[in-house]
Amino acid sequence: MFTRLAASIIFAGVIAGVGAVAGTAGAQTSATGNLRVQATVLSSCSVQDSTLDYGAISPTQLQGQRPQTDIRVLCTAGVPYTVGINNGSNASGTQRRMLRSGGDGTRTTDYLNYELFQGLTGTVRWGDAIVTERVSGTGSGSTQAIPVYGGLVQSEVSTGNYVDNAVITLRY
Repeated sequence: MFTRLAASIIFAGVIAGVGAVAGTAGAQTSATGNLRVQATVLSSCSVQDSTLDYGAISPTQLQGQRPQTDIRVLCTAGVPYTVGINNGSNASGTQRRMLRSGGDGTRTTDYLNYELFQGLTGTVRWGDAIVTERVSGTGSGSTQAIPVYGGLVQSEVSTGNYVDNAVITLRY
């Protein structure tokens, strides 16, 4: 026969056993480690095509024209670069020339002489063959605009549309 005291002791033992089992099941052992996350950022640059447009001009107003465009360069931050522009597809020596559409290049009037400058004053020529004619910079990680100014050289021309293609070279 169980007495009240015996029932209380058995009940207390059951509760203690349940607590011990519950405490054992809830306890966890842990360990830590590190996850390394890495990447290699390469030195990279790109340049966009651009157009320098003189628009419609009169042969008597060739000199004094200073249209402007931008060369857009995108380089990884901290990457040094230089930008050069060659003399174009129709150059005669270092003289840049646009060829008249429909012209065969046999007459001087088939060409419109022009120049490219690094500043609005037209004193520093853009080039590529000579290092001093290139523009230097350092990448910022964002697109950078580098201005190019044009200048026409007085020449005997015929009516028509003139075009040339000068190659931009980005070195980094």
